[in-house]
Amino acid sequence: MGGGAHNERLQSLRGLAALSVLIGHATLLVEAFYPGNLALRIVQPNAAVILFYVLSGFVLGQSLRRANDARSDPLFWRWTIRRVARLAPIYWLAVLLGAASLIAMAGLRSTARPPGSTGSGPLRPR
Repeated sequence: MGGGAHNERLQSLRGLAALSVLIGHATLLVEAFYPGNLALRIVQPNAAVILFYVLSGFVLGQSLRRANDARSDPLFWRWTIRRVARLAPIYWLAVLLGAASLIAMAGLRSTARPPGSTGSGPLRPR
């Protein structure tokens, strides 16, 4: 593997795994609202999630190791605070966008249903 600050092959594989998870979850969401419309799923999000977590753990471990190698004193807490400060805003933005999407999709579902639909689904009472 390369010796650069960022291993491009690992980052690329991690990106492909994240994209597979995104596509897999999108197909699950479409199937939940319109059952039977997707006969074949191209990606399996479960395997991609495992791959993404394993690669992310490795990349984060390498990042922490480089931070500790750069100085003689342990930098764990400083590294952790910087990491949380970097990721927390985008995390909360994603949570808010996800909640807004679910609310919007529930509203669309209540007004426009496919022919023959009974109206039951993951966001509607049965």
